[in-house]
Parts: sequence; structure tokens; C-alpha cells
Amino acid sequence: MVDPDHPSNRVRLELASDAWEMWRDHPIFGVGPGRFGLEHPAYRGAREWSLSGVTSHVRTPHDEPLRILAESGLLGALAALFVLWRLVRALGRRALRGEPADRAVALGALAGLGGLLATSLVWFPFRQPATSSGRGARGAALRARDERPAGRLAVVLALVAISASVLLLLFAEADAAGTAARDRLEAGKRELARVLRDEPASAWPPAITAVGGDATRCLQAGRRSFVGPELRYRLLLGAADLVAEARRLEALASRLEDDAWRAPVANAARAFPTDRELQEGLEEAAARAPKHLLLVRLLARTELARGRTAEADSRLRARLVENPDTPLVRRDLADLCLADVAQADGPTSAALYETAIDLLEAELERYPRGVEGDATWEKLARATGRQGRLTDALEVVREWNRRAGSSDLRWSVGGEIALRFGESPESLGRFLAAEAPGYAPPEVASAVAALDGLEPAEAHRRLLAMLGRHPDDPAVLAALERVIADLSAASPDPEVRRRYRDDRSRAIARAKVLYAAEQLRDGEIRLARISLRAALRTWPAQGDAHVLGALLALRDGDETGAIEILLEWRRQGFSRPSALAVFPDLAPLLSHPKLASWIENEG
Repeated sequence: MVDPDHPSNRVRLELASDAWEMWRDHPIFGVGPGRFGLEHPAYRGAREWSLSGVTSHVRTPHDEPLRILAESGLLGALAALFVLWRLVRALGRRALRGEPADRAVALGALAGLGGLLATSLVWFPFRQPATSSGRGARGAALRARDERPAGRLAVVLALVAISASVLLLLFAEADAAGTAARDRLEAGKRELARVLRDEPASAWPPAITAVGGDATRCLQAGRRSFVGPELRYRLLLGAADLVAEARRLEALASRLEDDAWRAPVANAARAFPTDRELQEGLEEAAARAPKHLLLVRLLARTELARGRTAEADSRLRARLVENPDTPLVRRDLADLCLADVAQADGPTSAALYETAIDLLEAELERYPRGVEGDATWEKLARATGRQGRLTDALEVVREWNRRAGSSDLRWSVGGEIALRFGESPESLGRFLAAEAPGYAPPEVASAVAALDGLEPAEAHRRLLAMLGRHPDDPAVLAALERVIADLSAASPDPEVRRRYRDDRSRAIARAKVLYAAEQLRDGEIRLARISLRAALRTWPAQGDAHVLGALLALRDGDETGAIEILLEWRRQGFSRPSALAVFPDLAPLLSHPKLASWIENEG
């Protein structure tokens, strides 16, 4: 209960420290009544953010005296102490000098007030008007008030109470309207998904128009006054999702086989809010709560979708300047870098990759765990793999499983990366690193056999996880190839089928290369050549097959044949011949005029 390292206690201590720092920055007037939650993101530390959740929004420090200091400053704290002193003095007088019945009420009120003051050190009872003890204390205070007429003070207090009640009603009404709009939108989205899945195209336009109206009302509710930042974010997030859905529906309409319904479906999608309307709503929300992390990230995402990369980058970096411990922002900045890679030239692309990887590593130093941590680990592994550092990428996956807990879902990312071994200069020749291929232990072979009868999608996930753990096992690759073939045959989407076909070809080629390496070690040269030819027919980008083929040609004394094999690899798109220098038998070939000019062009 008093352990400072207990997560709940540690969060309260960290929040108290944040409130103290906020008061030190605004000692006289504070940050303003009710603004602790809006200003707090600038003061939060990595430890508290990790314990509370990186997407959490804290509205109070759970310590009423510190909240008063942070929000109202020294003047507000003195005013609160004055009110408290007057209350205690009035209750004390009645307890000492009043009638027996009044004395009992006053003593009870003093005891209740003491309990509230003690509770206020770890909670916020004075901000809970429905708290029964709070009502009791107020009632007792009224009973124990001084006999002299309050006069003007009573009028002022009455006006303050009426104003507070009106504000509470406005906030409650806005909250109810926003919640209802959000609920209608979610129900409409589910109905639209059903209609698109089960109904003919003639039924699509009314459903699309209805959801578009719900999205517009959701956006309007999010732009109203008296809406809290958390609800405002949820409303605008719902509208943002539907803006992206409108683009998908327009693309879907263009692919309809029935020409008569293409225009009606596309026109119905125009009932959704526009990018500009969403941008305006988000900018208004960000102006009201400029430090609300989720709103800032959503606005940056919208700016990126509109091609305003510089504005998104500037907005996100401003959050890091204000508080270097702000979570998720570095990951968003890494996304901006990765989005620019496709339009960049070679050196610029490499620099963008390095910047993205540095940002993701810095994010993981602070927030390595949880759902968002998993997303950052996965993004780091994939970015490292796309840079061609496949072995490093698999090492990221291993570290991810070590620190966050081993799971098939995490290892399956490693399996996807392992399929591409031999396609990158950094991962060439893994088959030469050991005396035999990296066969999985016998129990894994049994687990592969036990997958028969599972749904292809589940078997695919488990096999990718096995491949992540044992990236050089031909048996796992062979089983994966069969499952991918089943998934490809069952998919109605041409793009998904194409990706499955590519992965199946990679699995076949990778397994054939590993078999060829084993056959070469066993002296089965003819079988090794057959396996290599099969690998190259299946996936010509498999660089290991070219390397092993060149090594076989050199074994037969055919230097010209080895050079031709490597040049064929060049025609397949390989552009890093200097990587071949790591193979002692191939290094002398690099001085040949044909290969030397290739290396010179690389430089």
C-alpha cells in the first residue's frame, strides 16, 4: 500500500511531481482553472506515460492541493486556504458554543471535512459533486454558518452556483449529443459493411449516403464548444476514418462490372466530409487543446494524406521540442521518412531509412512494451529489412521477443523477413555459414506435421513463426509453400493473390538453395545443379542461387561460366557487386573487366 514502486503509487507520485513543476513554471496565477489536463503533456515523463499508457490523457494529478496550486497558482491556493479557514472557524465555533444538536452536527462536519482533506491528497473529492460525503459536508457547513446575514456574499455565491450549474448542463448536453453521434456512426459503419458484403450494388447508394450523413454530424459535433478533448478526439477520429473510406468507395465504384451503378455509388460517396472540412475541424480542435497528443497526431496524419508533409513534420517535432519524452511522435516522424523513400534517389533514400531507424530505436528506448511498443518493434524490423539489412532485421525480431515476451505473432514478422534471405547483399551466403542447413529441432518437425487439418490462415501464421525462429530450415519452407498455395487459390483479390504467389516463389527458391547447399556438401553435384536451376526458374531474384551457381562453375574450372552467372544476376536487378567480396572464391573474379566495370558503376 505504501510501496513507492507499486505501479499505482508510482503514477501518483509522478503526477504529483508534474503538478509541482507546472506550478513552478506558473507560480502566481497557475495555468488556469480546469487546464491541468490540457497542459500536462508538456510535463509528463516516460515512466508515468509507460505506466498510464502512451495513449492515455490525464485530467487531474490525483492530489487536490497540488491541482489548485498548478491551476490557480499561489493566489488561488491562498483563496482556497481562506475559504477553508472560514469554514473550520465557523464549524469550530458551533461545536464549542452551540446547542447540543448543533454541536453534534458541527463535530460530524469537522470529522467529514478532515476525511475529505486527507482523501484530497490522493484523489479529487471536491471535484465530485455527486459524492455523498461532499454533500454532507456542504450541508453541515450551511447548518453551522454564522448567524449574521451573509448579504452580498450570499448573492455572489448564489450567482457562482447558478453559473456553474449552467456550464455543467452545457457540457452534459454536448457530451450526450457527441456520444449519440458517435454511436450512430459506428452503427452505420457496421450496416454499410454488411450491405457492401451481402447486397447488390443497387442497394449501396442509400447506405453510403446515410453513413456520409452520420459522418458529417459526427464532424459537426466534434467542432462544437463544451466538448471535452477525449470525446472531441473520438468524434474527429470517426470522421477521419470515413474521409479515408470515401476514397476507397470511389475506387470500388470504378471497378463495378455494372456500368449503371458506377456513377450513383461514386456520387453517394461524395456525401462524406471532405478533406478540407476535416482539416478545419482538426485545426480548431488543436487550437483548443494544442498539447493533446492524440489530436496532434491525427491532425499530422491528415496533413500527410493531403501532401502537406512539411506541416506534419513541423507539428510533430514541436511536440518533441516541448517534451522529449512524448510517445509515438518519433514513430510518426519515422513514417514521414519512410513515405518519402519512394520519391528519393539512392543516397537520399538511404539517409531517410537511417533517420527512420534512429527515430524508431529512440522510441523503443523509452517505450518498448505494450501494444504501441509492439507496433514500433514491428516497424523497426520491417524498415531494417527494407533497407537490405535482413540479418539485422531478424535480430530486431529476436530482441523484440526477448523483451516483450515470445509469441507466434511476433516471430511471424521474422518469418516474413526470413523469406527474403539471399535477396539482399547483406544476407547472401547464409547457407555457407554452417556445416549443414539450419534444421529445426525434431519437435518443430513434429509441430509442422501437426498443422495438417488447420485452417490455411492459421497454419500460415504458425509456419511463419517457425520460420522466424528457424530461418534456414527447408522443411518449414516446404510446408509454408503448400499453405501459401492454398491461400492464393482461395483469395478473390488479384493483388493479394499476386503477393501470395511471390511469397510462394520465394519459399520454393529458398528451400531449393538450401537443398542445393546440402547436396553440394555431400558431393551430389548433379542434384545440386538441378536444385539451383529450379530455384532460379522459380524466383530469379534469389541471389544465393546465383552465388552457389558461380561457386559450382568455379569448382569445375569454368571461370567464364561463373562470370556469366553473376552478370545474369545483374540483369535481374542486382546492383551491389562489391558484396561478393565476402566470398573468398569469388573475390578474384571481381578484377575481371566485365565485373570491374560493374563495380565502378556501383561507386
